[in-house]
Amino acid sequence: SVRVATFLSGVRVLANDIAKMPLILRKTETIAGRQRTSHAISDPLYPILRYCPNSYQTSYQMRWFLASQLIMNSNCYCQKVLDRAGDILALIPLQAWNMAPHWDRQTNPPTLLWRYSDGQGNIREFKQEEIWHVSALNLEGFGLEGSSIIMLAKEAISLLIAAEEIAGRTFSNGLGMGGSLTSVSP
Repeated sequence: SVRVATFLSGVRVLANDIAKMPLILRKTETIAGRQRTSHAISDPLYPILRYCPNSYQTSYQMRWFLASQLIMNSNCYCQKVLDRAGDILALIPLQAWNMAPHWDRQTNPPTLLWRYSDGQGNIREFKQEEIWHVSALNLEGFGLEGSSIIMLAKEAISLLIAAEEIAGRTFSNGLGMGGSLTSVSP
């Protein structure tokens, strides 16, 4: 799927549009018996989401990465970096394809844990409260993880890849059309 230019262009356009939208954290309060919504500027998460989620990314860069992961994998993950009080200091995006849920059945009730592979053979296990997980397109299983659009559309994407390869071979060898046109005048 990474080789299909049309698919990647669609992902890029959607991720760009999502990432460039203003991200405003809001809070809901009940005032005089009515619910009111306002900016949650005093929330410690507000500047992290709006301006700087971690030491190496802007808010736009993190949101672009997470949106592209969500579009392609139907899941996106961030590690929450917490201080001793439990407040979030930073959000570190994680590769969705390297994350897998599993249940610790030694506890009662069973505890959901997340195994993350860094791609170099190192495995890290996260507790549910250490991860910010967003899923979409929950078509399979029991709704814990999203269903990857790539896996759902792999046959269509395979056809696109084959068509792209055939077109590439055709145009690389020169398009030699044969035949002639005849015109009959009345």
